Amino acid sequence: MLRVVLFSCLVVAVLAGGCDLASDEESPTTTAAMPDVAGRRYALIVMGGHIDTTDTKYPVWWDNTYGTYRDCLAWGYLPDDMRLLAYGPLAEEHSGEVFAPSTTKTIYSSLEWLTDVCIPTDLVYVLWVGHGASHYFKTYDGWISHRTLGTHIRGIPAGRVVGVYTPCYSGAIVPWASQTNVVTVTACGADEETGWGWASEWRRALRGDGDFNSDRTVTVTEAFEWTRRVAVSLGVRETPLLDGDGVVDLQDIREVLSYYGTVYSGDAGE
Repeated sequence: MLRVVLFSCLVVAVLAGGCDLASDEESPTTTAAMPDVAGRRYALIVMGGHIDTTDTKYPVWWDNTYGTYRDCLAWGYLPDDMRLLAYGPLAEEHSGEVFAPSTTKTIYSSLEWLTDVCIPTDLVYVLWVGHGASHYFKTYDGWISHRTLGTHIRGIPAGRVVGVYTPCYSGAIVPWASQTNVVTVTACGADEETGWGWASEWRRALRGDGDFNSDRTVTVTEAFEWTRRVAVSLGVRETPLLDGDGVVDLQDIREVLSYYGTVYSGDAGE
């Protein structure tokens, strides 16, 4: 089984089709993995916004959130340790797996759940797909400010919290979520819109396409390089961001022992 690792760098995503990403560029470097520790893995997967279910974005958002839920199951996450928050007819068809609609109240209660159950040896993986604005992400029935969401993320006492946010202006959450045990990845900068399908390519990278050195481990460094090359091939000029440094193994759980506190940004058009 492919081992998937969230590492220190950036990632991006989309409906990538037949892009030829092979090049003579040097493969991204990796950092030695941290020692294994006992712990549990938790996931909070949010399909935000409140779009008409006839909108073409609806099945894409569903595929990326429900697909991530299924990916986590394949990586060994337990159903009771995950919450998928989604809405619409596809969510209703999978009511046994969807925890609840992605209302503001349910998102808050899910963040509080993580705060209550997590201990320092645990890993938390947060994925948010949907619409955003300059100061907030949209929920099913309202919005949550970047400041409030970041404060809740910082309050989760897990050894590592990895947050991946795909909405427009998602880079604005970085200063609010930044903390030693938190890795934050965003699809674009704080003043940028995005619409090229970032989350889809993020999943493709983690599912194997980003394994540049063929070691059956995908780091976030590799996933970012994969998506960067897709973006370049498509002429995308958005600026994804990463805050934090470390290694998170989505299968074995690794405690992150170091943090360099740097914010990496890359212009996809370069």
